[in-house]
Amino acid sequence: MLQETLKWLAKRLEILPSSLSLLLLASTITWLAWRIWSFTILPLLRPNEPREVPYLVPGHTIAFFTNVEKAIQRGTKFNKHSLEPFAITLIGIRFYILTSPEDVTTAYRNTTTLSWDYYMGQLMSAFGLDHSGLQKVWHEPKPGDSSYFEDNDINPNHKSHVHFTEEMYQRQLLPGPKLTELGCKVNRHISKSLLWEKLVGPAIQDISPSEIQLSLKTFCRGKIIDMITEYMFGDVLYQIEPSVTEHMIRFNDDAWMLLFRYPEFMAPKLALARHKIQDAFKKYIKVPREQRSDAMWGMQNIIAAQEQAGLSEDDRASLLLLVYWAAGSNAVNTLFWMTTYLVFHPDLLERVKEETRPAFRDGELDLQYLLEKCPRLEAFFLEVLRTINGALGVRQVEKETHINGKVLRPGNTLVIPFRQLHFDHAAWGENSHLFDPERFLKDKTLGNHPSFRPFGGGVSYCPGRFLVRQQVFGFVVTFFHRYDIDLPHLPIPGKGKGCKAQTFPKLDETKPSTGTTACMENMDVIINVRKSAEYHNL
Repeated sequence: MLQETLKWLAKRLEILPSSLSLLLLASTITWLAWRIWSFTILPLLRPNEPREVPYLVPGHTIAFFTNVEKAIQRGTKFNKHSLEPFAITLIGIRFYILTSPEDVTTAYRNTTTLSWDYYMGQLMSAFGLDHSGLQKVWHEPKPGDSSYFEDNDINPNHKSHVHFTEEMYQRQLLPGPKLTELGCKVNRHISKSLLWEKLVGPAIQDISPSEIQLSLKTFCRGKIIDMITEYMFGDVLYQIEPSVTEHMIRFNDDAWMLLFRYPEFMAPKLALARHKIQDAFKKYIKVPREQRSDAMWGMQNIIAAQEQAGLSEDDRASLLLLVYWAAGSNAVNTLFWMTTYLVFHPDLLERVKEETRPAFRDGELDLQYLLEKCPRLEAFFLEVLRTINGALGVRQVEKETHINGKVLRPGNTLVIPFRQLHFDHAAWGENSHLFDPERFLKDKTLGNHPSFRPFGGGVSYCPGRFLVRQQVFGFVVTFFHRYDIDLPHLPIPGKGKGCKAQTFPKLDETKPSTGTTACMENMDVIINVRKSAEYHNL
């Protein structure tokens, strides 16, 4: 590369005026000196630090935002696939990348020198909390504080609002009576929302008395967001903003722009959806608690605790949008990919239907049966998560940290790319790039393998991992038992005649993923839906 640069420089110097030639020569020498120092000499002086992947300017920022997967693959190739930590630079910040499952386990166990709280603060700031709001959500109430209540039935342990919210989610979503109650509510919603007359909506492409043609992407997004809105907030939110589901779908599409601090003029659809939802939440929190008693128990307590913490109306609405987004973004894509695999693989669909048929008893679905007695469904679900998860686990390095013989310096960021772990040949074999719905059935230890991190790990281990199974399993099983589904051939665009078979959609790797990855924006799956022989018994 150095030789090519010098040849290019020599040609330019021949044709430029002398003053410009000198300027170009000085700039090039400066750049070469910086590059040799940064990527040749400095690594020799600091052999115990992760090697930094060379870059031009401005770091790896453009490559990262264009295709995260390829940017990290370039790093692993530069690192000679050694699985040692390496570094990349984004917007002037150094990121340490971990691709070894053992290193990832070490990082998740480290709560002393690696911090998750820092990124919780960054996330809340991205959603709109100002400095005053951030101080309030991290503050632990003490006697004499305006936010301290002696006999506090809501927050008896006087935790900071952030840690109180975490406690509420654990009590609501981890196995126990609260999750059981919520699961029953989810089951009732699924049964009602998948009646024939409830299939109408924006997903419809065509309709007749016996058949409905649907956009599967629009259908899955609408149904999941409807479900989550109902169990989290109850009917009152729909009364305040009837189009909240449509706004949330638009918000989910571009939410990554919010996390990366895009200004509103560069993300107008996101900004509009965000303001619509936040305006609805500002009205929602003013409704007396007894009038929104159908909302999730944990959510009601979180809203009450927000008021005790002295948060502003804007900050409260921002935090509610954050938890609303976190509840639905991953479930939407998981449901879409599971239904897509089933309609493209009829043999897999028949095996899943055969296994899950006993879950229907007297016309009602037994969710517990699906969770405990359907290993094929579970294996299929895990394989979908393995192949579609594009999330990045993050930690702030607060003190000097040693991982795999490398020194991580404070003030930098540690990143865990789940997709690299999920396609590691050492863990998944040479066919790791292929979708195998029986992979986790053939080897049941894979579900606990350190290379499998669909829900993160450590203090950020997702408490919603149990509920999402109930949501997705219940929806998939009810939908495919009630209806016969087929993939129609579609007209060829731009041609008056002729049709072609649909192709399996591709993952959208062109923008950063905040969890499970959606399909390409210009791709969809169109399905024909008819009542099955089982419909009236379910």
